[in-house]
Amino acid sequence: MNLKSCFYKSLLTLLILFSFGKVSLAQLESDVPNRWYFGGNLGANFGYVTDVEISPLVGYRLNHNFSLGAGMTYIYYSVQDPNYSYDNYTTSMYGLRFFAKEMVYRNIFAYAELEFLNLNEPDPFGFSPGLFNRTVETPFIGAGFSQPLGGSAFTYLMVLWNLNNTDPFSPYYFNPVIRVGFIF
Repeated sequence: MNLKSCFYKSLLTLLILFSFGKVSLAQLESDVPNRWYFGGNLGANFGYVTDVEISPLVGYRLNHNFSLGAGMTYIYYSVQDPNYSYDNYTTSMYGLRFFAKEMVYRNIFAYAELEFLNLNEPDPFGFSPGLFNRTVETPFIGAGFSQPLGGSAFTYLMVLWNLNNTDPFSPYYFNPVIRVGFIF
């Protein structure tokens, strides 16, 4: 087992243990209204590198402060730089993400996520023409701020740290990753 695989399994185990600990402590409080919530984020970047992202999510509040959830991600990604070694590289990335969110103080929350994206990439050594299918695993950790909009609607801003930003074909090749979205 390599170090990268061991790290991901450890991170996932910690998220699961943290989640079960919260469930046993919370005992699913009966006074939590609207346990289920839905939302997501949209993103776009245009230029030499173009990416357009759609990421819906669903979450479940275990108590007033802690929730778990899952979502899907679709990213259209294109590089049109004449100096780029893979001329006109374009791919569609899609996958799943799982997250845990803890409200730590008023509207400020801590956040952890593990995302799996399927994508096509060029041969990194340039030996073979065409694209090769691959899955990129991206663990995130960070914090955010949520602002009520009225009723059960919120908008949020998150600053996330990509713990695997060494992959040149990941759409998250920079840190920090900033997300803005809505929850209903």
